Amino acid sequence: EKTLLELNNLYEEYTFATAKDASLTDDLRRGADDGTRSEDSLVYGEIDLAGFCTLLRGLLSLPRATNNDNNNYDDDDDSCSTKSRNDDVFYDLGSGSGRAVFAARFLTDFQNCIGIELLPNLHQMAISVASLYKFQYQHKLSPSSSASSSSNSNNTKVQFV
Repeated sequence: EKTLLELNNLYEEYTFATAKDASLTDDLRRGADDGTRSEDSLVYGEIDLAGFCTLLRGLLSLPRATNNDNNNYDDDDDSCSTKSRNDDVFYDLGSGSGRAVFAARFLTDFQNCIGIELLPNLHQMAISVASLYKFQYQHKLSPSSSASSSSNSNNTKVQFV
């Protein structure tokens, strides 16, 4: 699929092995700083992009709850949408190199896609990928190429904190 190909191209220089090494370096540094290295050491893992894309598409196909008092679904209500609206925000806690954040961005028109990562090396890797995205991919994500037809598509903010 085109989305997976684009995501894999975005991460061509930032492989799983590179991200795992960055995580290990941060973990070793953390242990050196406090003099401990124990079983609570961090473990790095990546999402399976194909599986995550399937999951995200499935979630976006679910109807939204309406704002009425009993929070039932209303098939006739226009607020019951099957796609992300441009006021939705995607958060990834422990975002690593940002793969899930960019998968969400490539598939939908969230207002913001935000990755939160505590490890400095992984955070810096995500920032580097974000720069590559900005210059090589952001302009490609027009309203017709993403899941939503919102005119706000190119305004989606991708952030790593």
